[in-house]
Amino acid sequence: MDDFYLANSNRQVILNNLGGEGVIRLDLLNATANDLFGAQLIQNTSTVGQTYELDFVPPVITLNGDNPVILECGVDSYVEPGATAVDTRDGDLTGSIVIDSSGLNTGVAGTYQVLYTVSDSLGNLAQAARTVVVQDTIPPTLALLGGSTVYAQCHYPFNDPGAVAFDTCGGNLPVTVTGSVDPDTVGTYVLTYTATDPSGLSSQTSRTVLVVDTIPPSIGAPSTFTALCGTPLTLPSRFGYDLCAGVLPTAIVDLGGLDPMAPVTGSYQVAYEADDGFNLTTSYLAVSVVDNEPPVITVEDTSLIIGECGMPLPLPNAFWTDNCAGSGIPEVSPGTILPVGSHWIWFTANDGQNQIYEPADGIPVEVYDTLPPNIILNGDSVMTLNCGETYVEPGAVALDLCEGDLTTT
Repeated sequence: MDDFYLANSNRQVILNNLGGEGVIRLDLLNATANDLFGAQLIQNTSTVGQTYELDFVPPVITLNGDNPVILECGVDSYVEPGATAVDTRDGDLTGSIVIDSSGLNTGVAGTYQVLYTVSDSLGNLAQAARTVVVQDTIPPTLALLGGSTVYAQCHYPFNDPGAVAFDTCGGNLPVTVTGSVDPDTVGTYVLTYTATDPSGLSSQTSRTVLVVDTIPPSIGAPSTFTALCGTPLTLPSRFGYDLCAGVLPTAIVDLGGLDPMAPVTGSYQVAYEADDGFNLTTSYLAVSVVDNEPPVITVEDTSLIIGECGMPLPLPNAFWTDNCAGSGIPEVSPGTILPVGSHWIWFTANDGQNQIYEPADGIPVEVYDTLPPNIILNGDSVMTLNCGETYVEPGAVALDLCEGDLTTT
């Protein structure tokens, strides 16, 4: 304890370097005294040998719970554990503690301070701080839109469904994609999706894209073809087109009964195939084999023919040939047995499609009747009768090549 004597009440005395707790003796005449913190000790006081108790010790703050407090960003909430405050003069000041956590943000990773402040009745101020560490240890959640395996049709545009990412600390995050898909080439492709949160934590996932060709090629023109019977033919070339493989060759896999070297009149279905490596297409060519060329008749002699009535005409040699029907002996029009008189005849042939007559102007014919009728006796040509016996005429038959039966005449 220190003693001070103040003889003049108008003097201002500042006592420095006082600390802790203690008692001071003052002789005062109408004096006023304040401590270093501005707390008034006495006012207009006159004393001799008066002692005063001094207190410069602040309260003691004790934090409850952990220090530091570790929180997961965006997941954990800060729950204030509180603190206690005790002052040697004023006792328990816990209820007077002011807590300031206004700077704390549990949604952003970082290190924060929660401040605790309390003062005793003499203005001694105490402060304490709790460290709150908001950490980010959880990587983002990455989710594919659509399946992990998707199919894409070759030569069609591929639209990536994409992915979305969310982080408990960073919220919605952008997603980067690595890898590519060639929609014009059948194959397996992998796209990798990556999302990184503000703390540098990353998540990855992938999608398999299968570019497939399930659409068969088409086969182009022609779809019909006409050929001549009996003439070797060459079937037309046809090409296939595929969305993925482009222009394709075709192969003839079934002639449908057609003989290209010796085609016969009729309708045929010739099968063409195009293969894109994944799909097979069959297209049929309708082949019509027709006979547009008539037979050819060859007559060795077209001069006048002299004929006998009722007898076949002495015809010249003649034959026909046809690319489709082959060859043969032509028929005669209007016939080979003609009545007496002047006539014209033609050789004719039919190949099933075409009828022809040769020669165009015909062959002249003259038919005469130069042969007498032929009489045929009924019964015996020699008959024997007894004397006095009556003769019974058996009759006779008269036949003529030209006029026929002349018996009645």
